[in-house]
Amino acid sequence: MHHPPSTGMIAWLVILGVGALFSALIAVSIDEKPQKSSQPELSLAYYLDDAELIGTNEDGTILYQVWTDKAAQNTQDQSIALDQVRMKYVPQDGLPWTLRANAGSIPADASFIRLNGDVVATTGDSENQTTVRTFYLDIDPETREAFTQDEVVIEYNGREVNATGMRANFATNQLNLLSNVNGKFAP
Repeated sequence: MHHPPSTGMIAWLVILGVGALFSALIAVSIDEKPQKSSQPELSLAYYLDDAELIGTNEDGTILYQVWTDKAAQNTQDQSIALDQVRMKYVPQDGLPWTLRANAGSIPADASFIRLNGDVVATTGDSENQTTVRTFYLDIDPETREAFTQDEVVIEYNGREVNATGMRANFATNQLNLLSNVNGKFAP
């Protein structure tokens, strides 16, 4: 008399069959060369929230202070990206300047600081305040000079002057407008 295979024997045959199939799939996938991802590679960065950056010269004198809601340093090029930037210059022989902008950046060599997006720079007291507005401003921390080729609006003592481009020295409080200068003067 012939006995049909037991349930345990069938289960073992199914398990062996699945195992053989799985082993074959692994062998095929190992032989294939890995495909390069079509997604862009991500670069690493270091992030700081509510950061304060202080720039000094060789003798330790503070050249500038920068406060930002978020600072991110890219590990590939070592540049620093800034969000919601506030900056302060306090020259030894001049009026202090405060600046703010939506964003900013500092290259690895810190040769300049770029503020961009609704840049506002102010100096003086409430009675004699000067305000400079522009889209972007490049600042040289060593010389304390600032430069833009964008449109500039300067407000002081009820007067408003518009220009295209500006070179400013925050240490000496000199502003040079480069072109297309026109103004409104209230009595």
